[in-house]
Amino acid sequence: MKIFVNKLCILLLSLLLLTTCNNSLAGLLELQRKMVPVTSAEALQAAISNAKPGAVIGVVADITLSGALVIGNGDTITITAFDRDVTIKSTHTSQPLFNVAPGGALTLGGSSLVGNLVLDGKIAGNFSRINSLISVGSGPGSPASCTMNDGVIIQNNSHTGISIDFEFGGGAVAVHEDGVFIMNGGTIRDNGVAHKGGGVYVGGNGSFIMKNGTIYNNNASMTGGGGVFIEENGTFVMSGGIITHNSSMNNTGGGVYIVDNGSFIFEGGTITHNVAKKNGGGVVLSDNSTFTMNGGTIAENQAESGIGGGIYAKSNVDMFFIMNGGEIINNKTGTPSNSATSTLYFYNNSSTPVQFNILGNQKFLTNDEEYLCGGNVPPAP
Repeated sequence: MKIFVNKLCILLLSLLLLTTCNNSLAGLLELQRKMVPVTSAEALQAAISNAKPGAVIGVVADITLSGALVIGNGDTITITAFDRDVTIKSTHTSQPLFNVAPGGALTLGGSSLVGNLVLDGKIAGNFSRINSLISVGSGPGSPASCTMNDGVIIQNNSHTGISIDFEFGGGAVAVHEDGVFIMNGGTIRDNGVAHKGGGVYVGGNGSFIMKNGTIYNNNASMTGGGGVFIEENGTFVMSGGIITHNSSMNNTGGGVYIVDNGSFIFEGGTITHNVAKKNGGGVVLSDNSTFTMNGGTIAENQAESGIGGGIYAKSNVDMFFIMNGGEIINNKTGTPSNSATSTLYFYNNSSTPVQFNILGNQKFLTNDEEYLCGGNVPPAP
């Protein structure tokens, strides 16, 4: 009987694998049937210009651009590698690789089985680019959208906006003006900015929805947000994936920085092993921003010479931190004297008392003190 059950299990597993393979093969055949193959920058631009709604463009060779590719109003285009790993890069120092304009919809990657599509920001001669690799939603009109799937890598861009007032940050991706970016998978890695988000910038009512994938090893060298920067009614929703090993080398917010009515909604996934030179190794909240944690984990982040290894909140107005689920655990500061502030620290930087409201039904899962307050702050409830 035992032998029969084992054989039955093997048969069922084989059928499942066969079905999965058949479905994947069918998907690849459909992708190939619809695909327009391109091997040069000129061919890629022509395919975009002539694309009908739902067009699939297959990049089958490395391509070097001389300017931005615009996905305009009414365009609904998928761009994917096919049959091999390919890289798209550009020699232009002030334009993105892709500008998804109002009313445009771009999907990157069609299947993890067809090869990696790499968007690479490295410019010969070590020049820097004054822009993100992907810009979504510039200007008035219908919202723009971009979807990133498995097998897509956005990497190696150095965005050198020269002042904190530079309009957009985001070494890899900038979402603004009601734009929407959906990350189903893939990797955003090894990008950097001076200000506002080494990996991702979200502002101007834009939305970034992270369902899976990795935001890894990005850096903000001056202001915060090594991985992600959110401001001006921008929203970041994270239900899966990982934000890890990002850094703010000279400031705060190694993983995520939220400011000026920005909002982060944490449903699942992990924020871990991010480092800030000063405060907020994992997350920084500032100036009327909102952080809602319904799930997920904030762990093993570090504030090297400051406080709030997990989360640091600074504001001169009332602020709400809402925790309904998830865990904040094993975050740390660089000095033993600050070890009790490793989970959450709130600071009021004005002379007017403000209230820090800790809401929700979930306790901090850590051996450290739950929170500390500094400045002119009444005791938190």
